[in-house]
Amino acid sequence: MRKHVVILFVDIVGSTSLGEALDPEALRASLARYFDAISRIVWKYGGTVEKFIGDAVMAVFGVPATREDDALRAVSAATDIHEAMRELSKRMQARLGQRLRVRIGVNSGEVFVTHQPDGQFSVTGDAVNVAARLESAAGPDETYVGDTVAAMVGTEVSLDFVGPMTHRGKTEPQDVYKVSDRDARSGELRRSPFVGREVELHDLSVIADRSRRLGQGWFVTYVGEPGIGKNRMVAHLLDQRDGLRVLRGTAQPLGTDGNYGPLNKLLSSIGDDWADTVTKMFDERTATAIIRRLESATARSEETTSTDDIVWAVRKLLSRLALGGPIAVWWKDIHWASEPMLDLIEQLIEPLLTYPVLTICTTRPELFEERPMWGGGQQSRVEPIDPLEPDELRVMAEERMPELEAAAAESGRPVDVTLDALIRRSDGNPQVFEVLLECMCDGEELPVSVHTLFEATLDRLTPMERAFCEVGSILGREFYAEAVGPVRTANPDPDDDGNDVAHRLRQLNILELGDQDNSGFTRYQFAQSMLMETAYRTQARQVRSERHLRAADWIAAHADELEGSQRRAIAEHVRKAYDEISVVSSDVSLIESVRDRAAKASFDAAEELDLRGEPGARAAYLSLTPLYADGDPHLHDVAHRAFMRSDHADFPEVEEVVQRFDKKLDEAPAWLVQREGILLAGRLQTAATLPLEGIGVATELVGAATDFDIPSVALDVGWARVIAYGLAGRMTEGLGEVSRLTALAGRIEDRPVQRRLTAARVEYGMWSDESVSLVLEDVDQAITASAAQHDRVLNLLPLRVWLRAMQGDRTGATADWERVKELSSGPEYLASETDRWAMALYSFGDAGGAADALIEALPLTAHITQLENSMWIVRMLLRVGDLDAALDAFDDDPETPTLEDDGYAPGLRESVAAQLLAATGNGELALQRVREARAATSGMSMPITLAEQAVDEAVTLLLLGDRTGAEKAAERARNAYRRKGADIMAEHVDDWLAAAEKLRR
Repeated sequence: MRKHVVILFVDIVGSTSLGEALDPEALRASLARYFDAISRIVWKYGGTVEKFIGDAVMAVFGVPATREDDALRAVSAATDIHEAMRELSKRMQARLGQRLRVRIGVNSGEVFVTHQPDGQFSVTGDAVNVAARLESAAGPDETYVGDTVAAMVGTEVSLDFVGPMTHRGKTEPQDVYKVSDRDARSGELRRSPFVGREVELHDLSVIADRSRRLGQGWFVTYVGEPGIGKNRMVAHLLDQRDGLRVLRGTAQPLGTDGNYGPLNKLLSSIGDDWADTVTKMFDERTATAIIRRLESATARSEETTSTDDIVWAVRKLLSRLALGGPIAVWWKDIHWASEPMLDLIEQLIEPLLTYPVLTICTTRPELFEERPMWGGGQQSRVEPIDPLEPDELRVMAEERMPELEAAAAESGRPVDVTLDALIRRSDGNPQVFEVLLECMCDGEELPVSVHTLFEATLDRLTPMERAFCEVGSILGREFYAEAVGPVRTANPDPDDDGNDVAHRLRQLNILELGDQDNSGFTRYQFAQSMLMETAYRTQARQVRSERHLRAADWIAAHADELEGSQRRAIAEHVRKAYDEISVVSSDVSLIESVRDRAAKASFDAAEELDLRGEPGARAAYLSLTPLYADGDPHLHDVAHRAFMRSDHADFPEVEEVVQRFDKKLDEAPAWLVQREGILLAGRLQTAATLPLEGIGVATELVGAATDFDIPSVALDVGWARVIAYGLAGRMTEGLGEVSRLTALAGRIEDRPVQRRLTAARVEYGMWSDESVSLVLEDVDQAITASAAQHDRVLNLLPLRVWLRAMQGDRTGATADWERVKELSSGPEYLASETDRWAMALYSFGDAGGAADALIEALPLTAHITQLENSMWIVRMLLRVGDLDAALDAFDDDPETPTLEDDGYAPGLRESVAAQLLAATGNGELALQRVREARAATSGMSMPITLAEQAVDEAVTLLLLGDRTGAEKAAERARNAYRRKGADIMAEHVDDWLAAAEKLRR
């Protein structure tokens, strides 16, 4: 495994002469104390002693878990080691007449970590060698650190610049620093001091204390203009709190990190291998469910999931982490977050209120234009970040007063007048003030506006530094240094990885080190978002377009090394390239080429959203229309995908698809067929077209679609016929149509629709002539494929309860029902699925228990479900011969005819009423209801429905004295059950007929 770590080397100065001067046993005892002292200090700071090499010690910080302050920990350990050695040296001097002095080298970089079977590890890499060279170069009682360590410790440690040093075996020099003391330094990485915000810090600190003390969750949002210091204030507080684990997720401005990019970064902050952490925290089944949902959300897989599923997984993870101590979840810059990401954050608020989880969001005011109610609710606050006061800005300027005085003297104005002018110009914005101060100290004329202020900052850079910033702004707030060269020019220097320029920009406080990952590349981020935006805005559109295209190329070339899928990032860059070039270029062929590339990349990205079940997939498909020329045949595919992602029972959604593509496809013959199929599906689902009529129209459209070799047209009209068959109860024919469309979708690799058809196969197979065993296989496969989709699993498990019951598997059915109850989202959901458990009990011959289960759940179910289940309750009470209870449950006059819009399944009420009428002596009307029930189900291919109706008919005829007719009806029922593979139900028919004898009055 490759990791970025910090290496510390310690060695004894003059060890050879020390060995010569001391007795071997005395030397051994002294070295034991030396090794023990160093080991304890390393462990104190969270490091690990990797090996002892003679009398040298090598320690590693960052294995097994990386910490943001690993460099500071290592340097602090080095300082403590020198102090411990001075004490040890005093004792040696007194006892043995010898001094003990050490020198230390600290370096950071990427290494390869090899884990041993015994739990130990070893690290190898250039960073290790350089740490050893730094140690060798240091003098007695000195610690030398490399430039990357110096950058990471920032102002926390005082460092003296030693100079560039070319280590043995290296061709390029390294800037080397010496640790001087523990006081903060101003040195190379200049940053103004943190000032003000006492009220905000106190309030947030009180909330954090309350969260920890009471085990409560809090949700706080800080809103402020760019540069006002909201992120720095939050970072300042969180850095000061001991025992608080901080998890950060940052949004990117161009959306190149996908819908759930901040979640991806938050998971990375848990550890390099967050999935392994989850595996260790939960039982296998729960861990697998969490990992699959989060891998889907972060584009590490194409499994289908939903926002609810992701909320569940993140809630489980954060609540378990909080059991180990309070945590802070910091969502940074959420004004750039996607709608699904914002939904996720909001839906996490309530579930985390009962855990010590302090959720902090930082945002600009524009978030509230789209979400004016953001941050409301119990234990939630929205706090504005106001401008700093003049006195607070003066404190910021204190360490640069000598430079400011010199600049003021040169301009002929008093320094206090100059400083007051800067304060007024900044409007209390610390980021703006900092840049103004830099301009003044450098003796430059002050810009006339904020925009020109940041342009002036860019102008002060060298051409290479400015180009680096410009390319960085193309890539986003966070970006990899190694990508800058290939994006800047088509012919980059292969030996330039960008880190040298990035280091200089860090010294100028323009860049900061970002959160590192396992890609092997070094991630930086802009210290000031307004500078990033200025660097982007000041580039020519033509240049921006070219660089966006090269950014897409670089990401595509390194997709295997980067975390998660990169389709969304590639699509965003190519589409941005098209947006820019289409405005300024007159080269039609170039514009069309970029447009075609943008269309392909954006379609692939939308398909990925579709496969993962993300809510934005439909909108992503609809947004593609401007990328295609009018009449482009690919528009049929886009319309098809947008239609299949629409809610077909919401007719305005269906109409929107048609209207959007009417403008692009106009009167194209294939589109006229496709649009009719799309509209027919919507009309069928909203009952505007009757099922039998729909079958006829759909069949005509299926025939018409054969005139065009456009699979998406055939799929859409075929789907309309699937819906019509289902609504007509002709499930076997519907299943055949599903199979035909599945083959077609497979041939053109239409994976999203293949998944939808898999679900349809289960639904239609359940009620068709397909045997129980085959349907059960489909359900098992669908559950496995849907493991990352909580809602889908909860739809499938109840089906499997009944399927297993029909096979006589009481143990399996009961276990599945217990699993349903465990995963249930609440009493309402459980009530809505109780009919499956009731049917399982019914299959086992316990009709009374089935009726009881339905009666208990009835008040919590929707009205339409209540109608259906109330008839089933009556039916099951009749199966056990309890006429009085059945009449009470019917709650209506059996003689009243069933109206077409009553909402009952075809033939259900008539069939049940016939038995009640026969039992109460109205034989003529009972037979009429039998005929009506047969007519209502004529043409249906639903064995279970037909079997139940046949049992009802047999009971009715038996009560009317027609034993021959009753036996014929009973035999129809048995055959229907057996055709479905539900032999156990066929065996109960005689029991139900025997119970009918109790119904006579």
